[in-house]
Amino acid sequence: MDTKTLKQFAYIGAFLPEGEKERAKDRVRSITSTFENEYLHHLTLLFKPKADLEAVEKLLPWIGKEIQIKVTDLAQCVQPGHQVQAFLCELPSGLYCANKYPHITVSSGTKEDGKPVPPATSNALFESSPDPDPDLQWFGGSGSVQSNRRLAAFSGFAGFQRQPLILKARVGMFSHKKEVGIVYDLEEIQ
Repeated sequence: MDTKTLKQFAYIGAFLPEGEKERAKDRVRSITSTFENEYLHHLTLLFKPKADLEAVEKLLPWIGKEIQIKVTDLAQCVQPGHQVQAFLCELPSGLYCANKYPHITVSSGTKEDGKPVPPATSNALFESSPDPDPDLQWFGGSGSVQSNRRLAAFSGFAGFQRQPLILKARVGMFSHKKEVGIVYDLEEIQ
């Protein structure tokens, strides 16, 4: 696939069908409340595919395939203007993901200017943070809050391991153009 064709796509992701989104929301709400801007749309595998043709080649065989995503934890930042929640996830073996920490953004808050905190803010949730960080909270499957933890120190926490959340998704390519939307069949764009 050439860069001209790829230009129309913002990202390649694993997209959740409506029923899976609702199951995921129910699980979050059984633990804590969500912020006002809900997403639970997809897990980004590669942002701006036109910039990384080698990664695109790794992902092309997965386009259109249904996969299972295992949710391992839920984290949130409660700092005003930076509020965001995301699931930390595990992907099927062999599925490439450009993100060091595959995740699904659950929800975000609203900034002082009235605009939503961008969902991409969740990318920073799983990176090392200053310790202690009172604005970062980790939730286990039972709803207990584990605060002030860095990911390295948190990796052994069972979280959703005791009560796994397995989400079904389908790998596709997303375009902001309404006439294109999500593409699951490569023949549609070649």
